[in-house]
Amino acid sequence: MIHRKHAGRMPALQPAKVDAVELYDHRTDPQENVNIANDPKNAALVERLTEQWMKGVNARGR
Repeated sequence: MIHRKHAGRMPALQPAKVDAVELYDHRTDPQENVNIANDPKNAALVERLTEQWMKGVNARGR
């Protein structure tokens, strides 16, 4: 909640810093034991999912 005394003086949202990326195949690894995000064959998928996530973050942040 933004109170009137802060209205118009809130800092702009900064891009989120992502320290780690996790991706799991729930069909073959339902317990999420093996992170497949760093596997080069998943690079395009990780990029696409990251872009979708950022679009959602930006849409809610406006």
